[in-house]
Amino acid sequence: MSAVKQKKEKTRRPGTPLGARIALGVNAMSIALLWFCCAGQWVSPAHFSLLALGGLAFPFALVTVAFALLLTLLLAPRLVWLPVVGLLSCFGSLRTYYPLNFPSPAPRGCVGVLTYNVHGFATDGRRGAGIARYVADSGADIVAMQEAYLTTDAWEKEVWPLWKPRLPHNDTIHIDDNVLRVVSAYPIIEKRRLFGSGNNGAALFLLKIAERDTLWLVNAHLESMHLSDEELSAYSTMVHEVRTGREPAISEQGTSDIVRKIVVAGRQRAVQADSLAAFLDRHRGRNLMVCGDFNDAPVSYAHRSVTRFLDDAHTQAGNGIGRSYNRNAIFVRIDQMFYSSEHWKPYACRVESRTELSDHNPMMCYFKRRGGN
Repeated sequence: MSAVKQKKEKTRRPGTPLGARIALGVNAMSIALLWFCCAGQWVSPAHFSLLALGGLAFPFALVTVAFALLLTLLLAPRLVWLPVVGLLSCFGSLRTYYPLNFPSPAPRGCVGVLTYNVHGFATDGRRGAGIARYVADSGADIVAMQEAYLTTDAWEKEVWPLWKPRLPHNDTIHIDDNVLRVVSAYPIIEKRRLFGSGNNGAALFLLKIAERDTLWLVNAHLESMHLSDEELSAYSTMVHEVRTGREPAISEQGTSDIVRKIVVAGRQRAVQADSLAAFLDRHRGRNLMVCGDFNDAPVSYAHRSVTRFLDDAHTQAGNGIGRSYNRNAIFVRIDQMFYSSEHWKPYACRVESRTELSDHNPMMCYFKRRGGN
């Protein structure tokens, strides 16, 4: 075949169809965003600040991959393996964020553990009474509370009388204005502050659950984003605009301020998570639980720092997102519960809808002792 004829044949050969090129581009961008969000679990925001946004952006990344999947089915079905592989490569993160488990009713002999950010007992008499009544009726044997500040008069007259019959042991540690409180059916034999920064930190409470069995319970409240009510409302607007594709209704400066606060809080939270991880590393093999308000998504550096040593109760025995912060557009589980799997087996973990009481919903889980100390 002559060189001229070969050239003509080459020019007639079709290139990649337009639909396939579009599908490839959309898949590349959506999968890259998903991987960026997942990378935030492994790289500290203290070293790469933008990863602090990964946990909050994770559901949006999932939506973009789902869109890419549908678009690929329409335009280039042969490439549908691309979004599928992208999703499967992040299966662990998907399960952590939205676990699906068979129902696991608690057997007899379990210990009920409740974690609850009570927001100063909602700083309101009616809500405070509702929180006190809920805790009393929850059936929990151990309750870890954050932001549990309350006047002495309200405690003695309205709260303690409800709790004392079932949860006679109570102790607190103050981290500035934040009160980390534990009430328990079991004696609290020791307590100490682990670390603190401003109103955030963690405290250790030792509970005597049997004659030769001591539970090391860490109650934690990690750095919040410090968004004002106006900024939270603006954040909700931002999320709605992203979902609907509308033009931004808030200024670029307003958006920049919100992002900056999230990033700064993420860096500080990463330092606190490292402190908590260092404590867990020093005490490997202990009978340990960690409860509290982590102010971060399950797909985050703070969460991963703890699951290097302990298991996530909601991932192992819960279902669904388990939304624990119930205000504005932060539709995510920021309250967490972890346990040492060699000592406990979790059952019936759930986040209850109590939006009328605090800005957080309580998380309840039952644990069966595996035996041994």
